[in-house]
Amino acid sequence: MTKHEIIDAIIDSTGITRSQALHAFDATFKALADGVASGNDIFIRGFGTFRCSTLAARKGRNIKAGTTIDIPARKTIKFKPCPALKSQINK
Repeated sequence: MTKHEIIDAIIDSTGITRSQALHAFDATFKALADGVASGNDIFIRGFGTFRCSTLAARKGRNIKAGTTIDIPARKTIKFKPCPALKSQINK
């Protein structure tokens, strides 16, 4: 689903204007992104949990040159769906 399709679904289910739906969508995802970026877990009941996780530094390999490289530690986002969403997907 694209952003446009999600906004259309919001309009169909709530009856608000496109401008209001766009602002609500943008505000929601900005709040989610800001929350995860600040290190907070985001739990949405009936959907799942977004969590910021740190990947440790490790050694990698440059396949072309055959040399070993250092890959620095970095942060990533993990999503764990709730059981209700898992069961809905696996019908």
